[in-house]
Amino acid sequence: MDTTSAEAAAEKATNIRIKVGFPLSPNTSDATAIAQYYSRLSIDKADFFGNIQRAAAFEEYLEWQKLGKQRDKETWEMVPSEVNAYFNPPSNEIVFPAGILQDPYFSKDWPGYLNYGAFGAVAAHELTHAFDSAGRLYDQHGMLREWWTNATSEAFEERRLCLSEQYSNYTVDDGQGGRVHVNGNLFVIYFIYHIYHLTSV
Repeated sequence: MDTTSAEAAAEKATNIRIKVGFPLSPNTSDATAIAQYYSRLSIDKADFFGNIQRAAAFEEYLEWQKLGKQRDKETWEMVPSEVNAYFNPPSNEIVFPAGILQDPYFSKDWPGYLNYGAFGAVAAHELTHAFDSAGRLYDQHGMLREWWTNATSEAFEERRLCLSEQYSNYTVDDGQGGRVHVNGNLFVIYFIYHIYHLTSV
């Protein structure tokens, strides 16, 4: 990576917005805001399947309401209870719902090495998405544009293909029938834990 692209990548990394716990829109601490948000959703305690249909239609309605409007940066693409995380390229943000901030990924009572090993793997994985073959296409403002130099883009593609070939024959079962690739994640976790260890001694 040449100096121009490296500086732009550092700026992108510095500007990644981190969201943790729950969305701020709608305001979940304000009962009136919640009631207004769900005002178009009708729930009938005697109609389970109808409730599911109406909830799905309501979610679709909310998606269509976003069309042609500036995105509310406080909304999320996941519910807070979901045990997952994601990087959103157009917003240059990483989101960690409350659901993943618990055992077996995180605990305030665990020693640092366990949190860095478990939750750190998740965080590092999401961070790599900011610079993978899709995330690299968005700059620090979430704009879809070529912000790397041609030389850096070509070198990236060459290395991406090399890494893909290297690991195409290696599979690690993730317990759900999928494959896990850990090259970038392990390096980032080790590096961050090393810094943590040095500063906490």
